[in-house]
Amino acid sequence: MKPIYFPFTYVSQQAADALAVFFKQVVVYQASARKAPLKMHQLIQGGFLDVRVPVLADQNKFDTVLKDFRMWANLQHESLGIKTASSQSGIQPIPFFDNSTVSQIVADIRGNLHLNPTPNGPDPAFCACVFLEFAQEYDRHCDEVTRDLETYAKKVQKLYNNIKGEDESLGTGMPVGVKFGADDPGEYMILNRLEAWTYLLQQDQNVSGLFITTSRSIFGHMLAKMPTAEKIYHSGVLPVLKFQDHEIERWQQKLLKNFTDLAEKHWPAYTDTLVESPAIKTIGPRVVLTVYLIPDVTPPDCFLRSLKKEFPCTDTYDSGMPIKNTLIGLIEF
Repeated sequence: MKPIYFPFTYVSQQAADALAVFFKQVVVYQASARKAPLKMHQLIQGGFLDVRVPVLADQNKFDTVLKDFRMWANLQHESLGIKTASSQSGIQPIPFFDNSTVSQIVADIRGNLHLNPTPNGPDPAFCACVFLEFAQEYDRHCDEVTRDLETYAKKVQKLYNNIKGEDESLGTGMPVGVKFGADDPGEYMILNRLEAWTYLLQQDQNVSGLFITTSRSIFGHMLAKMPTAEKIYHSGVLPVLKFQDHEIERWQQKLLKNFTDLAEKHWPAYTDTLVESPAIKTIGPRVVLTVYLIPDVTPPDCFLRSLKKEFPCTDTYDSGMPIKNTLIGLIEF
């Protein structure tokens, strides 16, 4: 069983480093067979990310829709007279992910559907993939901006230390009073993200029982909808390691084995003690993993309950799968 990263299709380097503390490999869904973002290539080629494309959409149609949406978004910005920093710098607006045009987008879509209804309505799975593609673009842009600001802040700190004649090794790497923590892109359009991502989950023929997110907002939403959820694991604070030895790898294997047993055995019949976190002392970024178990609820049902929706049944999900409980984890860094 492999952990599945949700509900994102983009994995930043910072998120990957945090995930790698606990897992040797992580599954990430993609909305289409298009190439993943460039910054994810090394993670994929190195074997850390197991990329899956559960919904195989018509690629030509998919590319055409993306192009048309971008052109339409540009027209909407121009017609509304919106002049943002991104448009002035030449960056194209991302459909669905601009607060100033969301209401206009919804109104136009509804109007078009009313004037030109299709016989069977739009394909929800295809629409979900389009949404997730733009969500990935939005998340990637946010990550790049955050990393650029961090780089700039470190340069300012270095200049500040040089002016004062201080040893750089004693500095924090950030200007006094300035701190760039990990953003939470999941706090924006939570339900939309979960609903679109759940369409991919339903089509996965090898679904796991362990789901990991780096979004506190998403994690909180899921738990709020699961009154029977029980906290079963808290790692304590662990450092991010650039190189992992055999001892860490064995610990990861045991931890994943514990999680697999918890997902596949009836609760609370499972009584084995979870493996303890290794005692590692080192300087650097810190991470924490917290995992909750939702007893007697399979993953598809778990995510549907979080949305309070019933999706069309799919032929790919095996109701006889060994997964009996769903594990939802949050990694904080």
